[in-house]
Amino acid sequence: MPCLFGSDAKVQVMTNHAALAAQQALRFAGEGTPCVLAGDFNIKPADAPYKLITTGTLPEEDPHMPPAAPHGDAWRPTLPKPMRSAYVLASGSEPEFTNLAVTKFAKPGEPPFCETLDYIFVSDGDGWTVRAVRPLPSKEAVLDKGGVESYPTLEEPSDHTMIWADLGLA
Repeated sequence: MPCLFGSDAKVQVMTNHAALAAQQALRFAGEGTPCVLAGDFNIKPADAPYKLITTGTLPEEDPHMPPAAPHGDAWRPTLPKPMRSAYVLASGSEPEFTNLAVTKFAKPGEPPFCETLDYIFVSDGDGWTVRAVRPLPSKEAVLDKGGVESYPTLEEPSDHTMIWADLGLA
């Protein structure tokens, strides 16, 4: 996924990318076939693209819902069914963070970017069970008590933490 934050227009681009990724994954799997979509989405849990993936749609009046395409193109960023986060299904919430980085835009003394950007989504209603997810540290444990300024470190070789889920089908 691209890494665009900020203006409504940028978030609309992210909404389109999130919709296309989920639409194509669901289409490739086929109707009624369980589907997993995972990766670095560069979206936070409160962002419109996350809401689109987990609800299947956004209200047309949402400023992050892209306008209709010109010339009669009927495509819209909606999903035939929502997808569910494996972490939410297993623990009731997303991890506190999956990315810890000092960005190129950071000013001296500014805290690092520390947010959740990585997800494991499963298709809704297809019999998925989440037996376990990788436990992740809290922000406090890493930033305050752990003294980590930014990933990567020897323990975390990327600016993103590894996430995993043990999934089953009923």
